[in-house]
Parts: sequence; structure tokens; C-alpha cells
Amino acid sequence: MEDPREAVRAVAVTIRRGEVMTYGAIAFTTGLHPRQVGRHVAALEDIPWWRIIHADGTPPPATAGPPPPCSRRRTSPSAADGWTSAPCSTAPPQHRRPLRRHRMTTINSLWPTPGTALTDEQLLQSYAPPSGPWLRMNFVSSLDGAVTRDGLSGGLGDDADQRVFELLRRWADVILLGAGTARAEGYGGMRLPEESERWRVEHGLAPQPVLALVTQRLDLDPASSVFADAPVRPLVFTISEAPAESREALAEVAEVVEVGETVVDPMRVREELGRRGLRRIHSEGGPTLFSAFLAAGAVDELCLTLAPTLEAGPAHRIAHSTLAVPTAMELAAVLQGDDELLLRYTRARA
Repeated sequence: MEDPREAVRAVAVTIRRGEVMTYGAIAFTTGLHPRQVGRHVAALEDIPWWRIIHADGTPPPATAGPPPPCSRRRTSPSAADGWTSAPCSTAPPQHRRPLRRHRMTTINSLWPTPGTALTDEQLLQSYAPPSGPWLRMNFVSSLDGAVTRDGLSGGLGDDADQRVFELLRRWADVILLGAGTARAEGYGGMRLPEESERWRVEHGLAPQPVLALVTQRLDLDPASSVFADAPVRPLVFTISEAPAESREALAEVAEVVEVGETVVDPMRVREELGRRGLRRIHSEGGPTLFSAFLAAGAVDELCLTLAPTLEAGPAHRIAHSTLAVPTAMELAAVLQGDDELLLRYTRARA
């Protein structure tokens, strides 16, 4: 299998002067997640990183400011494939904050059972969910609580986080995601690599997990690669007041399920997934969805990577809502990879 960092490099070096490409477009081309693309872009020093932009066409803060005129702009036949048209800089800004180069790293277990240089299989067993219904949230955060850098989670985690991020998906019957996060992070068709597919089949799971999106407004593009390239027909959870026209359009490419009148009911989401035999629920955010499920008592576990960085700035926390929802958790495991800590918490027993 091609090294993912080299795959990102191979795509990035093809972006010509006067052209730009989004994190999501690189993710779609390489088969990676935009969060993984962000990490590799941060680590690579010999690519035109200033030409890689957000899905909405805006550059990261390091490249903000009036850009010089471009000789060309990359245009897209549709937003579905991740391309966008936006002003771009043809020379790298000189004030980019330097980032240390990422290194391939081993992962050690600190608690409850000490161990060094854990294999993928050992990591998978350490993260094995219970046999019954289970909802796991997975996030990365800076030491001061920021959930994103430059608006994306991809710049925060190092290689240990990326390794666990990929492995956690293997256990999932369904991957649950807020529509806003899917747009911001540039998700495409949810297809796990062949190695993960083989592992899942050997362990009695479906070859690929189902992707389930949560949206109250149904503001999703039916032509998006999220649907067009999905190996399994996605689920879309929404409310009865959602626009009828959008519902009809999305029903052509996904199963649209009502789980509330005016707001999405997280417990109904879990019930509907359970009815379809999708008991192991793995959620990748975002903060608003996490808050809603936390308030409903629908979260069983949190996997949280603490990235070795302080960010400051306006970034949200991993859970974002207007009301506080104190929820007691119990520490289940602590892993370490270089300077990262990978924490696993489960909901405290009553």
C-alpha cells in the first residue's frame, strides 16, 4: 500500500501556479480523510501548501490577506468533487508559523496494562467495543481545548492519532457524522481500505460500514461524492419539518429517516440504527452533534487524543452548546505515542 504521506505529496506537487485545491479534493483523490490530509500537509515542507485551501474557498489564516492576482483559477463542474474556484497566492507567504516534521511513531500502553510498541491487532483489541449497542465519539484536541487549527481538525493530531483514527473505523457498523462537519472537513464516499475490509470480514462484520449523516435542514448535495461514491447506501437523519424538495432529492441517493419534529432526537437516531442491526456506532463529530448526543445521554464512550500543542484563538471545544451538560466519565485506558496522549473514557456507572 502506498505511503499516505507520499500520496498527498504526489497530488500536492501537481497544483500549478495560479491554481488551488481543497483538502477534500486531495482526500478524495488519495482515499484518505481530510483530517489525515491536513496532518500530512503540515508535515511536508517541499509542497506548495499555500495552494491548498478550505472547502469554502478561503485560505488558512497563515495565508489570509489580499492575494496577488492569479493567472488562472481552478474551476469545478460541481462542488461534489471537492474542487472550488478561489483567489490564490502564487508565492508562499513568509509568515507561516513553522510546524515540526511529523515522524512515524510507535504507540505504548501506559494504563491499565503497560505495554510497548503495540501492534495494530493489540490496539484493535484494546478498543474493542462491548457486544451490545454502543456509541463512541472520537475527537482530537489541543492542550488548551481547541478542536481545530485553521478551521479543520487535520492540523492537530500526529501519526499516533492518525493510526488509531483509522483503526477505530474497523469496529464500526455505522459511522455517524454531522452534516456541517462532513462539509467542512470535505468528506467523500466512506470507503475503508482493502486491509480494513479484510479484517472486518474475518471478524464477522460487513465489509464496509454505513455512513449516517445528521442534518435538520437537509442542506446536502445529492450529487456529492459522499453519496455517489459510497460503497453502502448512506442514511440521512432529519426532522419532519425539513424541506420536502430536499427530502425528495436526497431520497434518490440515501435512506432519509425522520427522527424528530423540530429537532433531531439522538435517542431516536440510536433506535433507528439498532433496528437496522447497526449497533456499534462510531461518531467523528462535530462539536454540535456531540453536545446534542451528550445532553440526551446517548454517548457511551469518548476517545480523545491530546495533541502536544497550544492553539489559543477562536476554535470551539469538542462539545459546543449554549447549555452545560455535566456528564461523569471513567478513565478506561491511556496510550502514548511520542508526545501525544490517547485517552479512552466510558460513561460512569450509576
